[in-house]
Amino acid sequence: MKSGSRQVQLLLALLLAPGMLFPSISSAQSVAVDPTESAMGRAEIEAVLPELRKGGYVFYIRHAATEHSKKDNVSVDLEDCASQRPLSMEGREQATNIGEAFVKLAIPVGDVLSSPFCRCKDTASLAFGRIEVDENLFFVMTLGRKEKQKKAAYLRSLITSKLANSSNRIIVSHTSNLKESVGIWPKPEGVVFIFRPDGNNHYTRIGHILPETWKEFIR
Repeated sequence: MKSGSRQVQLLLALLLAPGMLFPSISSAQSVAVDPTESAMGRAEIEAVLPELRKGGYVFYIRHAATEHSKKDNVSVDLEDCASQRPLSMEGREQATNIGEAFVKLAIPVGDVLSSPFCRCKDTASLAFGRIEVDENLFFVMTLGRKEKQKKAAYLRSLITSKLANSSNRIIVSHTSNLKESVGIWPKPEGVVFIFRPDGNNHYTRIGHILPETWKEFIR
């Protein structure tokens, strides 16, 4: 059996019986994930599409690629994008590709929640055309311990609370936010992690998609 076919079969087994591959995970646990390994390819994405189209999933998007030559100011003004690290041209293309692929694949989109940082708002806007800025998705790496824990708990609730079956939740935020909430450090910029909330503070991690993979669906 080819390795690609085996991965598809395992992924289908996960969707049909989550405990077989990845048990429902308490949000208090830390999950070691190397996003350069076992990223979902076209075949794996197509295998889960029927379920994703039903809704009830959370897509966590780390903001798209940025201009690293431009750093955030020490005192970031959330109303002034010039004080923040912006999306690069590559990042703007990545965000657009994600949105076009969602349309092409007929994946329903419900809430689109974004960090107040411009690179996140721009990623969400370019991909989905609408956003709801959520202050609780603020870049937690810059915060003190208590505020960091508070925002991490809030994000965990977004990932673990069940959704209506007709839509999916989109969250666009930062690396450290996901690490603090569920123990996953999302790399590279533009990576998308898919979770299925199981309720009761638990979730199942379906997989992750690298930014270049979306282009395969819009050619």
